[in-house]
Amino acid sequence: MPDETTTVTAAGMGYVHIPVTFNQPTEAEYARFRSALADIGDAPIHVHCIVNMRVAAFSHRYRRESLGWDEAAPCAPMESIWCPGGVWPEFIGDTDSAALPHRPPR
Repeated sequence: MPDETTTVTAAGMGYVHIPVTFNQPTEAEYARFRSALADIGDAPIHVHCIVNMRVAAFSHRYRRESLGWDEAAPCAPMESIWCPGGVWPEFIGDTDSAALPHRPPR
């Protein structure tokens, strides 16, 4: 959207933009993501990115680290979108897949 902030806020929703360079997710971006979710509390949210890969990885990590989900539970939603390779496995804590390329959904 050309002016996503205005469009979303005009609809009565809050808006938090966390730009993430696809091949360089950072701990600072993840900390901002966690902070935004904490600020929202129990209110309904919609989190998105253009292809949903970045947000799937961020949500996977958040569910595991902050919500205490076991490893299999947060994997299912992410792996329905993609099985990350490259820098992403390390970002989400999957050291076994760090040398693998991105793979199609399972």
